[in-house]
Amino acid sequence: MEIKCAWCEKIIGTKKFENVNSKLPLITHSICKSCQKKLFQDEHLNAALARKKIPADLSQSPITS
Repeated sequence: MEIKCAWCEKIIGTKKFENVNSKLPLITHSICKSCQKKLFQDEHLNAALARKKIPADLSQSPITS
């Protein structure tokens, strides 16, 4: 079974079927290193923006009072 990156669909490896009788679903999607790095950076950017309460795109910010 091929394991594909959940974001970019790149094949990052193969996995043999294990625990066929197990009730848990097999993990078929993972995240490749480049996507992990990007998501990690995005997460930090989003967290920083949330802390400062600055919308990422000021042109789309709703005007509320």
